[in-house]
Amino acid sequence: MKEFICPELQDRVDFHMTRFRDAHDQVGRAWVTVDSKEILDCSYYRRHMAVWKEHQALMKKSADKTDRKDYLDNYHAAYDSARKKADADFIFDEGIFRNAILAYLDIPIKDALVSKNPLIEAFALIDRRLGRRTFEKIHLSEKEHPLVHAFYE
Repeated sequence: MKEFICPELQDRVDFHMTRFRDAHDQVGRAWVTVDSKEILDCSYYRRHMAVWKEHQALMKKSADKTDRKDYLDNYHAAYDSARKKADADFIFDEGIFRNAILAYLDIPIKDALVSKNPLIEAFALIDRRLGRRTFEKIHLSEKEHPLVHAFYE
């Protein structure tokens, strides 16, 4: 991934991934640093807790349903809603980060710049294949992921 970064930023931007081998489920964490300052944290446990808390809140709202089929339907719908909320809140885990990097390595820069995945879009902003004129034409909205804004600056 480092060889895709523009030469001016190669010594400043680092991508890290680790796996917690002693943890019972061996999940991990990914993070991005700029000038040794962490600007993105993709932790399984952070995402899992955000999804779980949102799921529990949604299930409490539908707690009056006693029919088993209704309960299971609500359970799955609440879980899907909780995952979508975590995505909207930009709470990612290391699996999402890894998949974004793998997808990014396989797509052209012009497709990466318009990707719906904010991680891929952020990676494209520091890519050595991105020209100065193309970069100057980019206008970010305030809804963009903080990593996109950090790499844009």
